[in-house]
Amino acid sequence: MQLMRKKPSWPVKSPWKTHFPCLAILCGILSAIFPFGPGTRVQAEEKSSLIEEVWTWGILGAEQKPYVSIMRLFRSPQGPLVRGTLQQSGQPPLPLTNPIDRDASFRASLEIDGDPAPMTVFFEGSVDHDLMEGQMILQRSDQNTSLPWKAFRLPDFPLNGSWKWELSTSSETTLKATLEIEQSTNILKGKLIFEERTIPLEAMVFKEGMLTFTSRGEAKAVYHSRGFWMEGRLMGSVTSESFGTDRPFRWNASR
Repeated sequence: MQLMRKKPSWPVKSPWKTHFPCLAILCGILSAIFPFGPGTRVQAEEKSSLIEEVWTWGILGAEQKPYVSIMRLFRSPQGPLVRGTLQQSGQPPLPLTNPIDRDASFRASLEIDGDPAPMTVFFEGSVDHDLMEGQMILQRSDQNTSLPWKAFRLPDFPLNGSWKWELSTSSETTLKATLEIEQSTNILKGKLIFEERTIPLEAMVFKEGMLTFTSRGEAKAVYHSRGFWMEGRLMGSVTSESFGTDRPFRWNASR
């Protein structure tokens, strides 16, 4: 039975204040490098026969800031899920245990050797075409904490086209521009159109939902942008030596 399609959206209220300790632990987990034991890597000959699905997976943090990772699900040609991983950009993948999607539902778990005690993370949710959403239960010793999560299937060329781009430089100041991106199998190029000025984007890279590029401003200033695709939107930040690399400004883009 198929679930009715609904427009995906993040919850209005952030769970940050209620679940800060567990969320901080999880973010640390996703940022850390974990050693792998025997059997956690997909063998090349086995992986080649599997069908790979790539999803952008995320939870909300402080001030509605998303924490995003890549979820890979490997499916046999007959249909059932065989294995999966959860991976933050630039870090090794963490293996998901016994991923199952059946009757429009999804379940998996993640075993982590933590200090002072190991932790198990359970993922439970519903599947609606290109959207998964549900609850993530963090279980450590006798404590259970639940957090909402969402995952969106990554399209082949999600960046191609025109975007409404906004940069917040302060609580009261927002710069608006048009972001034009051309994306295909062998092409990735873009530009920002701000008032009557066109700014080419350089060194553009889009991999597994993560977008990076640089742009040049006045007085030879160089701006480094990093963002990600999630829920049909782009969200990221920009840094520059001209205003301090420790002071990133957040930007977002929508259709």
